[in-house]
Order: sequence, then C-alpha cells, then structure tokens
Amino acid sequence: MIIFAKKGAPAGSARIFRTSASPSTSQDLALTATMTGRYSSGNIKSVTIGPAKKWVKFVAKTKSVESVDVVSYSIYGLSLNGQEALIQSNITTAIDLSFIDPIQYPQLKVQINLRDSINLTAAQLKKWFVFYESAADGLLFYTGSLATQTLQEGQIFTGNYGFTNISSKSFSDSLEVKSDVLTLSKGNRQPVSL
Repeated sequence: MIIFAKKGAPAGSARIFRTSASPSTSQDLALTATMTGRYSSGNIKSVTIGPAKKWVKFVAKTKSVESVDVVSYSIYGLSLNGQEALIQSNITTAIDLSFIDPIQYPQLKVQINLRDSINLTAAQLKKWFVFYESAADGLLFYTGSLATQTLQEGQIFTGNYGFTNISSKSFSDSLEVKSDVLTLSKGNRQPVSL
C-alpha cells in the first residue's frame, strides 16, 4: 500500500494505492507520481499605510523573475470604521493613485500576488512604495492620576488629558474626539462624547 497525504490536510483527503493482486501483503507495488513540497502561489500583504490627505503613486520592483512567473499587485482601501475593500487588482506596473478618495479611504494596504505553477520558484519582492501626502496625526493621552478609579454606572468622570502633534503637519481645525466605554456588567460598548 502507498499513501499520499499532506500534513494538516482534512481527514479523508489522502490518496491510497493498493495492489489488485492477492495476497496483497506478498505483492510488489510501483507507482509513478509527482510530489511537491512547495506552493505554486502565495501573497504578501503590507502593514497599514497612511493616513493620507492625498494618494499619489504606487511603485514596486521584483527580482528573480522567470518567464513562467506571474506577479501582480492589489490595492485595498481601509475606511474610517476599519472596513477593508479591494480598490484595484491585477496591477503589473506603477500606477497613479490620485483616483482614490482619501476621505473614503484614509489608509491603504498593498498585496503582492505571486504564482509559478511550473518551477515553484516565486519571484522575490525587492521593494514597494506608496507615495502620498500625509495628514496631520496626533496623540491624546491621559495626564491624571494613575491610581485605580472605580465608578458606578452613570457616575460622571472628569479626567485631565493632553494632546500632542506627532506629525510634521499642522492641524487645520479643532478635533472631535470619540470614545467608547466598556461596561463589564453589561458587556457592551457605549459611545461617549468628550
């Protein structure tokens, strides 16, 4: 008996080859087949890029590209609520990103898609760049007492906070702050206006 199986594959997916002659324990069994230990395709996704005031251009470069290699890129937009949406796929050259609305998608992710079904030797990502005009970015931090404070639900909390600009850009206007409070007794989040 010869068994072809892949580690981690679902139960029952192994291929089993048995001799048809009797007794099976006294027979020779030969099989010609191809076994591969590498994947024929894969992808790599970037970290979050932005926030941007204006999207400009995407440029990438690969190395060790063979004639049978298929390399493409996909651009994903991240909305303010964290939803990820595919904006464009099958990108093979540098692309102008000015068509992406930074209000709708203030952040992006880039994905490289690699395929080599023949040699199983994927092209190598050398570099990728997303050019954009950055938005002002700041950090709100608590400056009050670090002692544990216990409040009853509905009790008013007043705290001291500070803010610092952590970017090289200036803020054009005042900021609206939104916060969530997790109430353990109810196990849900409640919006709070600051």
